[in-house]
Amino acid sequence: MKRFILLSIILSLSLTYAAITNASIVNVSNTAFINMSWDSSTTKAYIDGAAGNPDVTIQVCGDLLSDVQNKYAKFVYRTGNITGFQNIAKEPSTEYTQLSTCAGTCCVGSANFNFNSLWAVYPAYAYALVSSDTTFDETDTFVMIPLRSWLRGYYQTNDVEASYNQANGNITLQITGVKSWTGSAYATNSEDYPYFQIGVCTPNNAKSYYWECTGGYSGASRGTSYSVHTGVVAPPDTSIAYRYSVINGLGVRFCIGPDPSITSVSLNPSTQNAGGKVNVTVSIRNDGNVDITQTFNVTVSVDGSDVQNLTVSGGLAAYTSTTRSFNLSTGAYSSGTHTVAARISPTTIADCDASNNQSSATLTLNPSYLVRMFINGTENNTFPDAGRPYNISINVSDTDGNPGNGILVRIYEDNGINIFAPIQKISSSPNRGLKAVAYGESTTDSNGIVNFTIIPTGNKLYTSQYAYTQIDQYVGNYSLYIEVFNATTGEELQQTNGTALIDQFDIVLSNYTARTPNADEMHTFYADNHDDYVQLMSEFIYNMFSTISGWLVE
Repeated sequence: MKRFILLSIILSLSLTYAAITNASIVNVSNTAFINMSWDSSTTKAYIDGAAGNPDVTIQVCGDLLSDVQNKYAKFVYRTGNITGFQNIAKEPSTEYTQLSTCAGTCCVGSANFNFNSLWAVYPAYAYALVSSDTTFDETDTFVMIPLRSWLRGYYQTNDVEASYNQANGNITLQITGVKSWTGSAYATNSEDYPYFQIGVCTPNNAKSYYWECTGGYSGASRGTSYSVHTGVVAPPDTSIAYRYSVINGLGVRFCIGPDPSITSVSLNPSTQNAGGKVNVTVSIRNDGNVDITQTFNVTVSVDGSDVQNLTVSGGLAAYTSTTRSFNLSTGAYSSGTHTVAARISPTTIADCDASNNQSSATLTLNPSYLVRMFINGTENNTFPDAGRPYNISINVSDTDGNPGNGILVRIYEDNGINIFAPIQKISSSPNRGLKAVAYGESTTDSNGIVNFTIIPTGNKLYTSQYAYTQIDQYVGNYSLYIEVFNATTGEELQQTNGTALIDQFDIVLSNYTARTPNADEMHTFYADNHDDYVQLMSEFIYNMFSTISGWLVE
């Protein structure tokens, strides 16, 4: 939506049907086209001989010399076919000049015909008003003077496009400021005269007055709001119409129609570990002045591949917004940055501004780590029995497929049979106890693998036989699990199970009670690192348990 009236392009006038072809502001000495500057210091007007302006006059050209020679002409403020005009130049005793000096099919006015300091105060594409006599009225010929010679500046207005009323087809036009070109910069023009010729129009190159207007006012004032008809009432959402708000011949285009747009894509979180969920929220707006009445869709993509369609049912009223959200699973994406983009899907809805139909956000994914466990050579996470040694192999890799070289692997047993700190109830009001936590840790090799032996101890207090103790209310549950860490910083690394993020790799113990090996199983298991202290440590443990029993009261 434009809040400033910019100088719009004015196409050269092609008047194949009219005798008068064009008009210009020209230098008296050489008939060169002149763009007029505003005198900001003294007269506060566009006048001859000030602000770098030479002495100027009017030039009018026709198909034939007879079309213009000895005709009478004046400079005026005008807007298209809106009735009314404002004189802005004069000879010493008249508001017009006679076109008596000619060359080819063009004639110029008197050198004494000058812009008036009390009239020519505002920027404009001025008009030449040409008459065969000295009585000027609406039946005479109005010729808009194009960009090659104009009174340079622009107007500030309200947001005309946003003021459009679908029900009656009117816009509101209010001049809030004027900027005039001084020859070196735009300056604030605070002159306050009712000289504004305003309208809502469309360009028509076939007309000498150029602007075809559906409504307007002559003699408008700055600061006053004018309701002007556009000629477009209750439009559908399948078409758009362009109109211009025009002030003293200077027009700025605005659109009548819907404008489906994506205002933002937000990610929560915007930085996530690969495999985690990201909430994607798309803000959708109809930034147009016409209601969208039909359902439409928004397509969301990641790195150019579509992943989700979001539906806006029932359309969207003019200048209203809505949001649509979904959870994006990131398990399929590598670490690094990714572009999450949303766009308006193809539709029959018309669009005043297709440039705002999409938006995007950057998602940063950090690698997650996948832990795989092999028990006695078979991938599994379940130990059958407590009190039994198992050879396990832990394989760690990241979500980019790289082996987890040098990762610290820590395997925990919470509330097992812990010699150092056996679990115990401390008080019942409140419930307090001593939780036993045991863990072993080692780092992976260059292939992301570490092998060792563990012996889950279980705990009979968690069997039905000892349910009456309600030990879990004092120290929590029994559990086995694996966590992984950066061996250098000690930072815990995020794990994934391949489809979602997990806090830890959980291990199951089927039987919390130690089972004595049968005859066929006795002394058949060879532990990893058997001779590197596993066998020796088992003897120490056995001796320790025996010693503990000897100390405790029976």
